[in-house]
Amino acid sequence: MLHGVKPRSTESSPQPEPKPQETQQTSNRKESPGETLPVTESASSHLISVAHSSAAESASVITNCRIVQVILFHKDNPEKAIKVYALLDDASDTTFMATQVQRELGIKGVQTSLDLSTMLGRQRIAVERIDGLVVQRLDKRTEIELPKTYARETIPSRRDQIPRPEIVNSWPHLRKIQSQIPPYDEDVDIGLLIGCNCPKAINQQK
Repeated sequence: MLHGVKPRSTESSPQPEPKPQETQQTSNRKESPGETLPVTESASSHLISVAHSSAAESASVITNCRIVQVILFHKDNPEKAIKVYALLDDASDTTFMATQVQRELGIKGVQTSLDLSTMLGRQRIAVERIDGLVVQRLDKRTEIELPKTYARETIPSRRDQIPRPEIVNSWPHLRKIQSQIPPYDEDVDIGLLIGCNCPKAINQQK
């Protein structure tokens, strides 16, 4: 069962009031001094990035994560698109983007707060929620609209875990997919984490 980001439940009433309509790309609501944003949503992300304590230890172990290069844009402005590396993380039930990527796309989100559970504990954080993001394959043959996405300063990740075509030389049974792995691009940031609340992106192609 997939678990997406869910609003916290509220007490039911015979005639529930309709929810106020939210702006898709921006919100005019500003937090007043001393005001605490109400916690409206929760998320879990068990991703953790570990740096090796020595170069020798790092070189002795070769690991690759499910990090793919994609084209990212907002559905209301598909002409303004950038390339990013996206980490596909089925241990997270939420999708995140780096704030730097948000700035490059010129998107303003809706201010909210989030109860975020990780391996290191649980914390309440102020975030911006962005709706309407779309990822596209580099060859533009397939595109997927992402679920609501939350902006954070960084995406926990290691660039040495980005798959590269030459890495399959160590495993002969993987050479048949070598041509499907794009060359490594040091100018492209790891700016997106796609969780299991986007199964179309997470599910492996058979």
